[in-house]
Amino acid sequence: MVQRNEKLFPVLSLLVGLGVIGAAFSVLWWYVQGGQRARINAAQSPNGSLLSAQQALTEHSATVLSVAITADTATAASGSYDQTVKIWDLEQGKLQRTFNHTGRVNDVVISPDSRYVITGSGDGEIAFWDLETGQEDAAIAGRSGRIVSLAISPDGQLIASGSSDGTLKLWDVATKKLQSILLASGPQINSLAFLPDSRQQLISADQSGGIYLWDIEQPRPLQTFTGSSERINSIAISPDGQTVAAGGYDNIVRLWDMQTGKLKRALKGHNFVIGAIAFSSDGQTLASGSFDETIKTWDWQQNRPLCTLKGHSGFIYDIAFDATDQTLISGGYDGSVRTWDLSSAEAPCTVQ
Repeated sequence: MVQRNEKLFPVLSLLVGLGVIGAAFSVLWWYVQGGQRARINAAQSPNGSLLSAQQALTEHSATVLSVAITADTATAASGSYDQTVKIWDLEQGKLQRTFNHTGRVNDVVISPDSRYVITGSGDGEIAFWDLETGQEDAAIAGRSGRIVSLAISPDGQLIASGSSDGTLKLWDVATKKLQSILLASGPQINSLAFLPDSRQQLISADQSGGIYLWDIEQPRPLQTFTGSSERINSIAISPDGQTVAAGGYDNIVRLWDMQTGKLKRALKGHNFVIGAIAFSSDGQTLASGSFDETIKTWDWQQNRPLCTLKGHSGFIYDIAFDATDQTLISGGYDGSVRTWDLSSAEAPCTVQ
């Protein structure tokens, strides 16, 4: 018998990738256990298998490319190939408003104070949307290439942008002005991340497999992380800032020591491209999403696979743990956003 919980609650997370224009794609709602809004659980059968979504939101007219959630989990923003950004009230499960771009929205980040949604689009523009007023606060013309990746510093004062022409730029959030150019040209920059508790250092990963540690005051990398010559799709930094992980086209998740640049681990188990990786908030677990349509969780320090999550019917482009590390959220080429309950999972396990 399947037990349903009492309350409908919408769940959104980051979805990055390219898809077919014209189909209606959706954000999914799942039944959750009452009381704990941060504790998100899909309806489950007694064997722990993830069941189907209860309701789908289809306001976007094309592939959802990116989603972000505010720190208080009350509001989410989704960016799409349909050139819109949609703002959702997660408590009510309702669409609040729609913002329009003139190009597909490739990446979305939310400021640490949950005031602004910042978006990067295919028209080369970075836009700042004020969640309190519901208006566009400012727009920056990147002037070079499509904006592919964004990252915001932990203090919310800087935005880093990576472009299709390989430029890596830093922008002052308060003035909306260009602060510096760390890289003037090169391969497309696919992923960016500031180090935790640091506005001085960030990591970039590019189309050629280059992974670099930057200090924002210096025009050249402090550290290079070697080991992969294939395209890197996603990077993640451990919560303690000591480890950087990356995954891409060689199907392997690699982890390096942040200070020395030495390779720590190489996690092998996927049989196709790695689309996304994420650390749990306690840093003990790493998750990887692949074009092989599976998500794997790892005890990365022991090089040990934990669980395999099956359910997507296409490439998986991004994944994220919730604040409790009990739930994993994923987005894929099939247009869906899914949640996975890891609270009762005991390795080794398969959830589907």
